[in-house]
Amino acid sequence: VINVRYGIEHGVAISVAHVLSILLYVNFKDLQHAFKSNGCRKQNVSEPLSAVQCRNQEIGNWYKLFAECVTLFGEITNPSQTFYHAIDRRILFDAFTPNFKAMISTTTSLSVAQSVLFNDRHGIVVKLQQKRSLPYGFLAVDWLSDFQNEEEKIFSFCELDVVDIYENAPMFRSNTIYVKALILFQSIIKGHYFEHTLHPTLRYQKVIIAMIESWMKMYSNNDHTDTQIPSYMQDLFNWSISKTKSLYVIRSQYDHLDEKLKSYLIDFDDDGSYEFGAFFTALKKKNENRLKLVLMKEYKWKISDDVMAEFKALPLNATIKGKYFHAGNDVILYPRLRRSDRDFPDKSMIFCYVEDMPSEYKRVCIQWELFCKQTNYHSSQSRYLKTKEFVGYTVSKTQDL
Repeated sequence: VINVRYGIEHGVAISVAHVLSILLYVNFKDLQHAFKSNGCRKQNVSEPLSAVQCRNQEIGNWYKLFAECVTLFGEITNPSQTFYHAIDRRILFDAFTPNFKAMISTTTSLSVAQSVLFNDRHGIVVKLQQKRSLPYGFLAVDWLSDFQNEEEKIFSFCELDVVDIYENAPMFRSNTIYVKALILFQSIIKGHYFEHTLHPTLRYQKVIIAMIESWMKMYSNNDHTDTQIPSYMQDLFNWSISKTKSLYVIRSQYDHLDEKLKSYLIDFDDDGSYEFGAFFTALKKKNENRLKLVLMKEYKWKISDDVMAEFKALPLNATIKGKYFHAGNDVILYPRLRRSDRDFPDKSMIFCYVEDMPSEYKRVCIQWELFCKQTNYHSSQSRYLKTKEFVGYTVSKTQDL
C-alpha cells in the first residue's frame, strides 16, 4: 500500500538518486543545516507560509527522494527502541510528544549525543521512544556515513514520546523522575489515560506536589527560594500551566490519584459537582478566571469470549464492528477492529469511524485516546475527518490480542 502511494514497486532496489540524497544530507553538515533551516522552516514568526514554500521548492526533489528512502527502504520503530537527539538550548516543550515535521537526526548512543553538546552548558539531550505514539519510519545511515561511530538514525517526520531529558550542566545528568512527573501531570489535565503509569510509592505524584508548591510560593509572594526541583524542570512545569486555559479530565483516571494531590487540583462530590483546589484556584485567578473544566466522555467496548473467538477465526483484513456512540449531540461514531493491519499483517488495528454528522459540518476534529488494560496498550491520536472517514491505530500483535 505504501509503495503504491509513492509510485515505487515493492521489492525494487534502492536507486542511485536515493543513495545520493542520503550521502549529501549525512556527510555535509553545513548543507544539512541549510536544508533544514532554509528549506523547511520559517526565518521568523511573521514570515508567510508562501515564502517558506518558495524556498522549499529548491529542495523539493531532494526532500522527496530522502522521504522515500526513510519510508520505503528504512525500518519501523518499536516500543523497545531508544533514540537520542541533542539540542543546543533548553527549549520549553508545549507537550512531551513533540511533532517533528521535517528531517530529524538521532542516535541510538547516549555517549554520542552527549559528545555533540561537548562543553555547551545550556544544551540538552532528549530521549525519545515509541510509547503512546504510533510507529514511525526511520533510516539507519551508518553504511553511507563518514561518521559511522555516530550510529545515526534519521526520521523524515515523527511524533515520538519524550521519556527523559539530560542536562549538560553543572554535570551531565538524567531527569527521568521529573520528566515522568511532568508527563503524568499533562496526562491528568489533557484527558489521557495514566493509571498504568502510576508509581506504587507515589513518587511522581510527590514531585508534582513539590512543583505545585514551588509555583504557588512564587505566585503568591514572588519567592524564588531554592527547591529540590531542578530549575529547568520547574520552568517546564511553569511553562506548561501558563498555556493552560482548559482542563480535560477523565474522571475514572482522576480517582486513582492520591488524596493529597487531588486536594490541590479538584474536589469532586458524589453528585458530580466540584470545586477547584488551592492550586487550580490560584491558577484561575492568575488567568483572570479563564480556566474551565471539561469532563471527558469515556466509552468502553467489552468484547465477549464468543465474539473474540469469531474475531480470531476471521480472514486477514476482516473486521468486527462495535456499537454506535455519540460525540456531543450530533456526531455519530463507532469502533471497528480489524483482524490485521494492511501494512503490518501480523498486527491488529482498531478504527474510529465517523458514521454521520450534520450537513453543515465540513469536517470534525476527532481527538481520541485508546487504552486496553489487558494488553497494556495505550495510544492517542487526533485527525480532522469527514463523514465515512476514520482514524485508526495498529494496536498489538494479533496473537497477543
